[in-house]
Parts: sequence; structure tokens; C-alpha cells
Amino acid sequence: MKITIDTAQSPQALLNEFTQAIRVALGPRFYVEEGEQSNEPAFTATELADPNVNLVPLNSAAVVQTAPPAASAGATQGAAETDSAGNIWDMRIHSGGKSKIANGTWKLAKGMSDKKDYVEQINAQNRALMATPLPTTAPSNVVALPSLAPVVAALPDLPTLPPVAQVAAPDVEIVVTDYPTFAQFVAQQMMVKPTVTKNQCDIGLTHYGIVTNGAPDLAALQHRPDVVMPLYTWLKAVIDLTAEPA
Repeated sequence: MKITIDTAQSPQALLNEFTQAIRVALGPRFYVEEGEQSNEPAFTATELADPNVNLVPLNSAAVVQTAPPAASAGATQGAAETDSAGNIWDMRIHSGGKSKIANGTWKLAKGMSDKKDYVEQINAQNRALMATPLPTTAPSNVVALPSLAPVVAALPDLPTLPPVAQVAAPDVEIVVTDYPTFAQFVAQQMMVKPTVTKNQCDIGLTHYGIVTNGAPDLAALQHRPDVVMPLYTWLKAVIDLTAEPA
């Protein structure tokens, strides 16, 4: 069997294709990667029989929003799927297949069964992030986010992301739809306007409460998918309008 996979896709699309390929290759009668204590396979018989089962759907929404949506009082993030214990999937502790064991909780990654304290620490951190509502107003020490409708409306349609290195060249437009592509965009802008990008990104992260120990934390944004597009829309316009200091 020969499988051809197009690498010029989003990270989630590639993960879906690799997952499908592995399940097809194994067939419905085989298991892989037995868990140390739970004895739960990384792929269930149902998943192996149907390669499309439990694949994460790709975001089909428009790439650029006209303006950041206003957060209502008490609004909470609800886009991330949780297991029966109320925990979201986290790549640091859970199986890459995003499968669940019999009790409905995420299957732990290899070696995590012996690190219960670490697993609970990550789950507790994620629950705290999930429970943090989007702020209705900017903190007093943060510059208020401007209205970006006129700027964003004039932007051209974004092209499909070509096969490039992990950090795209400055003249390559990155299609931002999720956290991984947003992180690529930030890394690309750091090559052109490092000071402006760092300062404005920190302002945006702080505005939306994406902080760890009081400091803006870009990595924590992966747990708040509802913040990615509003932050990207604002950040891109601010970077385009701000000159890098000499």
C-alpha cells in the first residue's frame, strides 16, 4: 500500500491524514501502543475499522474576521471539547490520537500513568484557564484595543499556505486559523519587527487574560481557541501600522 500525503496543509489536517493512514494500515483487528496500567489501546477497534472516527474537524470559518467580537459579561470559552471529568485534551499528558478510555476520560500518553501528580497539575491549570472569562474591559495599565474594522476590511484575501519551513519567509502570507498557525505568524513577524511584535503581542495576551504568574504567556493561548482570531486580527493591524524603533 502506498499513501501520498500533501504536506502543504495545516498541522491539524496533517495529523488527521496521518491518523487515517495508520488506522488503515493496521486494520480493524490490531491494536497499537498498549497503556501501562489501563490496558486501553491507543486506537479502539471502532477507530481502526473506520479511519474517520474521532478525527478533529477542521475550522471552516472565515480566515479574517471584520472585528473582534465583544465579550458579554460572564462569557466563558466553550469551543474546546472536554472529557467526562471536565478536562480538555492537552498534548503534554494525553495520547496523540485524542481517544478516550472506557470511563470517558482522555487516554494518557505513554509514561503518564506513573506521573499522576504532574497530570493533575496540568489538568488543574487547564481548568483554571477554561474558567477565566474574557475581560469586558482592558486592564488599567494596558492600552485599549482599537477598532479595526476599516483596516481589516481593506485586507486582500489570504492565499493558501505553501510548503515552507517552520518559520515562513517574511514575504509569505500565513493563513491563521488556529493556535499553531498563529504561533507561526508571530515567529514570522519577529524576524521583521521584533520589538513591535513582542510588545504588541504581550499587550494583547494581557488584555485577554492569557497570562501565567502575572506574565503574558503565548503558549497558554493554545487552551483558549476562542481568543486566537480576535487577537490575530488586532495584532496584524497594529504591527502593519507601527514602525519598528531604530
